[in-house]
Amino acid sequence: MFGAALAGAGRGQEPAGAGVAAPPPAAAGENTLWIGPPEGEHSKLVQLPGALAEPRLGWCVAYLWHRAGKDWEPGGLHAELEKYDSNDPETQRWNIQLWKECGMDFAAGCWFGVPQRRGAVLPTRTTEAFESYLRTCEQEKFRWCAWMADIPGGLEPNLEQVRKWAKSPAYFRWGKPERPVLFIYERTLDKLGRRENARAALDKLRPYKDEFFLVLVGVPAAGIPKQERGLGLSWYGLPWMEPKYLAEQYRIVAERPDLDLFALLFHSFDNRATRAGQNAGTLWPEGGPSLPFAVGQLELAVTSLPNALGVPWDELGERSAWCPTRELGRQYYDLLKATLQNFKAAGSK
Repeated sequence: MFGAALAGAGRGQEPAGAGVAAPPPAAAGENTLWIGPPEGEHSKLVQLPGALAEPRLGWCVAYLWHRAGKDWEPGGLHAELEKYDSNDPETQRWNIQLWKECGMDFAAGCWFGVPQRRGAVLPTRTTEAFESYLRTCEQEKFRWCAWMADIPGGLEPNLEQVRKWAKSPAYFRWGKPERPVLFIYERTLDKLGRRENARAALDKLRPYKDEFFLVLVGVPAAGIPKQERGLGLSWYGLPWMEPKYLAEQYRIVAERPDLDLFALLFHSFDNRATRAGQNAGTLWPEGGPSLPFAVGQLELAVTSLPNALGVPWDELGERSAWCPTRELGRQYYDLLKATLQNFKAAGSK
């Protein structure tokens, strides 16, 4: 599907002037990068403001609540794999193969903390799936880490669980010196008191900076003090995040060698079916998903010279998934694959 959309194949009637050789696409030069394949209809050659970071990584967030034959949220997308189940090694291997082909280096499992009671659905499901993925990643030689979406029972009991997982050879490590990577999602930061006092919430994480390489999600970059051991920051463009604000966060990180940017790119967002009966929900962009819009989101990220370029892999309920789906085909996966390969090869001899 993507090949036709980007390369122009399968458009039916031959255009006027057919038979005249089209000029070859421009080659990427110094500090330029193709978003998408160079021959693609919607691809774009972008000028970078400087040299890209070294090393450069591809990554994604994997959402761990999916169960075969049952939609987690109504009106969502459906993975191309028929029996898509986060806790099933077959699904995990399908994803890992696609991640490797795409040029990703690691995935972060969206984890809702250690279950504190029987019947705690999200903590139970995501803990089981996280551990199953970790075993499969060990077998398939792929890297895996935790995206801490919640902390039932408090911070320390959940960090203790991550410590156990981090002993695995498959657990992703980063930084100087290398430490196990741990993404701290906004919900977790809020439970640490971010809404009342952002600096106090960050201070609660200070004792763990030597133990983990922390990646904070959604924290204003200007308020981060100088880091002796390095720190990661991540944001994502969605309807409630102004592009100018996002670009400013990216700019600040690019100018600070003590901070690493883990950009997270959404090609679209649609929770109208999920929010039925509560409110109208949101469709973003207003006209729905499109390859040109996705290219624009990727351009915003790569021109900010990130250390790592990532996507929400299987956020099916909010229709933001980059994995191949029955509804959208492989067009967004193919766009990502070409861009990641160009991103990681840029500047190499």
